[in-house]
Amino acid sequence: MKDLFYIQFLLHKELPEFIEKLIILDVDIQFRSDIGHLYDYFQLMRRHELVGLVKNVEDNRLRGTAHKDNDIHSSIGEPGMFQTLDSAVVLMNLKEVRKQSHWVSHKTFANLKKKYGYLPIGDQDAYFLLKYENPHLVYMLPCVFSPLIFCENLT
Repeated sequence: MKDLFYIQFLLHKELPEFIEKLIILDVDIQFRSDIGHLYDYFQLMRRHELVGLVKNVEDNRLRGTAHKDNDIHSSIGEPGMFQTLDSAVVLMNLKEVRKQSHWVSHKTFANLKKKYGYLPIGDQDAYFLLKYENPHLVYMLPCVFSPLIFCENLT
């Protein structure tokens, strides 16, 4: 069933070309702000950014992965720039994904798995590895769109 998460990496092939932007939401998400403002963030994304996501505030720093075990000084999954991501809210720039589809290919994710010794369990893990390797491809949404916390609790 976890393969279902990867369907979104094929949407750029299946949806008609006139659909250039896509908002993907978990079905159980509750917004603390106006969802209409979410679409406005597409305007803030740089042209080359493929997706927009929010940082994951849970402690899932990928401990136990081969990469983390072999390089204890690695920043992978640590709080800050390379913090893991939450895929409950995803802005997908389909127009750009179509141009740079190699970044979301099976081959790319297989190479990342081999490099880091970490098998992405779901879509947010795949997005995280994409961001870790290519931070310029991922736009960071503000924490107000995180399903886990209120923004004012962050420091």
